[in-house]
Amino acid sequence: MSKFGGAVVQAGTLRVIGGGRLVKIDFVITEGFRKGDTWLEVYERRGDELTWCGGYAGDIRARPAALDTAGDDYFLRSLRRER
Repeated sequence: MSKFGGAVVQAGTLRVIGGGRLVKIDFVITEGFRKGDTWLEVYERRGDELTWCGGYAGDIRARPAALDTAGDDYFLRSLRRER
Protein backbone atom coordinates (compact mmCIF):
# COMPACT_ATOMS: atom_id res chain seq x y z
CA MET A 1 0.00 0.00 0.00
CA SER A 2 1.21 3.48 -0.86
CA LYS A 3 -0.11 6.49 1.05
CA PHE A 4 0.32 10.24 0.77
CA GLY A 5 -0.93 12.47 3.58
CA GLY A 6 -3.00 9.64 5.00
CA ALA A 7 -4.80 8.95 1.70
CA VAL A 8 -4.29 5.69 -0.20
CA VAL A 9 -2.51 6.36 -3.49
CA GLN A 10 -2.50 2.70 -4.55
CA ALA A 11 -3.02 -0.68 -2.95
CA GLY A 12 -3.23 -4.11 -4.46
CA THR A 13 -1.99 -7.67 -4.67
CA LEU A 14 1.36 -8.85 -6.02
CA ARG A 15 1.61 -12.02 -8.10
CA VAL A 16 5.10 -13.38 -8.72
CA ILE A 17 5.30 -15.41 -11.92
CA GLY A 18 8.25 -17.71 -12.43
CA GLY A 19 11.82 -17.13 -11.45
CA GLY A 20 15.24 -17.05 -13.02
CA ARG A 21 17.27 -14.00 -13.95
CA LEU A 22 14.25 -11.83 -14.83
CA VAL A 23 11.34 -12.29 -12.44
CA LYS A 24 7.84 -11.37 -13.64
CA ILE A 25 5.43 -9.56 -11.33
CA ASP A 26 1.81 -8.48 -11.72
CA PHE A 27 0.56 -5.76 -9.36
CA VAL A 28 -3.24 -5.97 -9.44
CA ILE A 29 -4.50 -2.57 -8.25
CA THR A 30 -7.49 -2.79 -5.91
CA GLU A 31 -7.58 0.76 -4.44
CA GLY A 32 -6.66 4.28 -5.46
CA PHE A 33 -5.07 5.54 -8.67
CA ARG A 34 -5.77 3.20 -11.61
CA LYS A 35 -7.99 0.88 -9.56
CA GLY A 36 -8.88 -2.16 -11.67
CA ASP A 37 -5.71 -1.94 -13.80
CA THR A 38 -2.64 -4.18 -13.49
CA TRP A 39 1.01 -3.14 -13.51
CA LEU A 40 3.08 -5.69 -15.50
CA GLU A 41 6.81 -5.78 -14.88
CA VAL A 42 10.03 -7.72 -14.94
CA TYR A 43 12.78 -7.16 -12.42
CA GLU A 44 16.30 -8.28 -11.69
CA ARG A 45 18.35 -8.00 -8.52
CA ARG A 46 22.13 -8.06 -8.72
CA GLY A 47 23.92 -7.56 -5.42
CA ASP A 48 22.88 -4.15 -4.09
CA GLU A 49 21.06 -3.10 -7.26
CA LEU A 50 17.38 -3.64 -8.11
CA THR A 51 16.20 -2.81 -11.63
CA TRP A 52 12.67 -3.10 -12.94
CA CYS A 53 10.81 -2.32 -16.14
CA GLY A 54 7.06 -2.27 -16.69
CA GLY A 55 3.87 -0.43 -17.34
CA TYR A 56 0.13 -0.44 -16.78
CA ALA A 57 -1.61 -3.15 -18.79
CA GLY A 58 -4.07 -0.52 -20.06
CA ASP A 59 -1.19 1.45 -21.63
CA ILE A 60 1.18 -1.19 -23.03
CA ARG A 61 0.82 -4.01 -25.53
CA ALA A 62 2.63 -6.68 -23.49
CA ARG A 63 4.85 -7.25 -20.50
CA PRO A 64 8.43 -6.17 -21.26
CA ALA A 65 10.71 -9.04 -22.25
CA ALA A 66 13.87 -7.24 -21.09
CA LEU A 67 15.07 -4.37 -18.94
CA ASP A 68 14.78 -1.98 -21.87
CA THR A 69 12.39 0.82 -22.84
CA ALA A 70 13.33 1.03 -26.52
CA GLY A 71 10.27 1.46 -28.74
CA ASP A 72 7.61 1.04 -26.05
CA ASP A 73 5.89 2.98 -23.27
CA TYR A 74 7.66 1.17 -20.43
CA PHE A 75 9.06 2.73 -17.27
CA LEU A 76 12.60 1.67 -16.34
CA ARG A 77 13.93 2.26 -12.83
CA SER A 78 16.99 1.20 -10.87
CA LEU A 79 17.82 1.49 -7.18
CA ARG A 80 21.14 0.89 -5.44
CA ARG A 81 21.42 0.21 -1.71
CA GLU A 82 23.97 2.35 0.11
CA ARG A 83 26.03 0.69 2.80
